[in-house]
Amino acid sequence: MGKKANAIIGFGGLALAAALAGWYFFQNPVPSNVTHKPKEASSALADITDTLQERIASSRNIAYLALDLEREDNLGVTDEDYQLLDKILDTAKARITVKQTYSKNDAYKILTTIADIIDEFGFEGVVNSDPLNHTLKTKKIDCNEYTLLYLAIAEHLDIPLKGVNAPQHIFVRFVLSDNDYLNWECVSRQQSKELSNELYIKGLNIHPDAIRSGAALKTLDRQQMVGRILTENASAKSKKGDLEGALVYFNQAIKLNPNDANAYNNRGNAKRKKGDLEGALEDYDTAIKLNPNEVNAYYNRGIVKSEKGDLEGARADYDQAIKLNPNDANAYNNRGYAKYKKGDLEGTLADYDQAIKLNPNHANVYYNRGIVKSEKGDLEGALEDYDTAIKLNPNHANAYHNRGYAKGNKGYLEGALEDYDMYKRLTKGK
Repeated sequence: MGKKANAIIGFGGLALAAALAGWYFFQNPVPSNVTHKPKEASSALADITDTLQERIASSRNIAYLALDLEREDNLGVTDEDYQLLDKILDTAKARITVKQTYSKNDAYKILTTIADIIDEFGFEGVVNSDPLNHTLKTKKIDCNEYTLLYLAIAEHLDIPLKGVNAPQHIFVRFVLSDNDYLNWECVSRQQSKELSNELYIKGLNIHPDAIRSGAALKTLDRQQMVGRILTENASAKSKKGDLEGALVYFNQAIKLNPNDANAYNNRGNAKRKKGDLEGALEDYDTAIKLNPNEVNAYYNRGIVKSEKGDLEGARADYDQAIKLNPNDANAYNNRGYAKYKKGDLEGTLADYDQAIKLNPNHANVYYNRGIVKSEKGDLEGALEDYDTAIKLNPNHANAYHNRGYAKGNKGYLEGALEDYDMYKRLTKGK
């Protein structure tokens, strides 16, 4: 669930890089500075919106429905994807005994059997943002698709299994009665096991308000699960540069599942990329209201506040993001930038030092720290940081530019000219 990096230009020919927003419900978008022409809304998309409630109410298996939606939106679905799903469901039908009522022991055996079946088909647990058809092709599966396969088997056999939401996560719940159930973690075969609500609350740092709002530990109905599928498809569309289409899907997903803090956070990212900063702020605010520990919403809101010039507000949001996740190097980098803009060079250096400690391969942080060292008169330290930034990213044009500036001030004129020449070659035509 990574973040992106972009450049913010400062004064004196020095450019300070800040890590910018990423997509956090499903993860790892490809960074791009290209302005994509949004696709026109397809007739298939209109049909999806018009007939979605009808589809939700139909007997169509939820995994087939997910593939249908992906196919209609040109996300790479093939007939082989349906065929593999057929085999998984047939295997489950042959190995699971269906009953009228189930004991907790029955539930445990069924959930273990499903975990075994998924493992036998060669799926490997990972963190990614891929739609179901990509998962079926690559056999790389995250908690979203794990849950979808569990629910597909459950619908196929009429087993009382439901999805359950959690911050940046989802798992399944075997409903034994109105007051009894078994939670089942499903991120890999090795980690497939029963977990209590208390363990999820502790392990995922779930805020009580998130439980009260329905943003966490809520049993999801079929409509809400389809909302999560649409959120995933929206992220896929955004990766392809189709922000208009992504927003249509996010809007529909939120309509189906209005308590999904992740969907608001991700829609906020799409709005920000389109330049709608006020709309993005509203979505981040809603995500935080639903889940006061929604760390990515604080991080993303900090970026928007910084872009709007609200450096104090940005710093406060980065403070909260770091409090919730003290191991996020990008949050330290961005807070360092906010401190830099306020003139707090010592505080900036402290944040960049911590960011580098957490992620010693982060080229932009070395680059940023080099700028601050240069401004403090530590040209040797600045040169070392620019050297490291260039070693980590040999195409970092601004690092060459700034290293040339530092070399020139140190009297290394030949080296300065070489760096300026490299800067010109890397930026030619841009």
